[in-house]
This record gives sequence, C-alpha cells and structure tokens, in this order.
Amino acid sequence: MTAEDYYYEDRASERARRIEELAFRLRQDFDLEGWAVQAGFSSGARLKRACVNVLGRSLRSIERALAAEVVRYYLCAEDKVLRQVASGADSARVARARWAYNESEDAPTEPFLDEWSKAEELARDWLDAMRGAFG
Repeated sequence: MTAEDYYYEDRASERARRIEELAFRLRQDFDLEGWAVQAGFSSGARLKRACVNVLGRSLRSIERALAAEVVRYYLCAEDKVLRQVASGADSARVARARWAYNESEDAPTEPFLDEWSKAEELARDWLDAMRGAFG
C-alpha cells in the first residue's frame, strides 16, 4: 500500500488489516508443537482439539480474537496521543494533527469523541487491564 492508500483507508478496513498483519506475524515464528508440549499437551493436534472442545473455538480463532484486542487497544492509544498533539500550541505539526483528529483547524474540546474516551467511559476495566499489560 502507498502512503495515500493508508491515508484514505477507512477505520474498519484499517482495523481488519492490522489484525491480519498482527496475526500473520504471530504465526511466522510460532512453534505449535513446542508450545503445546509446554502447555501440557502431547501434540499440537491435541491442543487444537482441546481449544475446540473446551472453548468452542479453533486455535486460529482465539489467535485472531487476541490480535483484535491488541489492535483495539493500540487504536485507542493512538487516538489519545493524536488528541494530545492536536491540543497543543499552534504549529504546522499541531495543525496536521487537528485535521487528522477532527478534520478541523480548531483544537479538540470536551466531550472528546475518540476511541480512548469511549473506552474510558464504557470499558474502564478493559482499558485498565490492557494498560497494565501494555503500558
């Protein structure tokens, strides 16, 4: 993708792309058999079967769900940082951040309508758990 493609990508497409990219990178150097033995299973096939029997989901589905949570957290954090930059003193960098944040030349004002603010209001426990895990 070109820089222009990334710029015009809608939020849902960006989220899906980033989940796929993260899941792909997780699978690159993943040793299923070794991990299964460390988890107490005799083989990767038994671990996969246990995931389906106990959790009702395939190992790949669980992997995608975890990747989706990580991507969700980082998209929230990116919104928070963008808002902080857009709230700064006037400069060319701040003007670009303001346009990226709310397509306006004005500084953001409360109530903020970004993903971080939404998570603070509606999913505080999730946000605190993710912040503890990722900083």
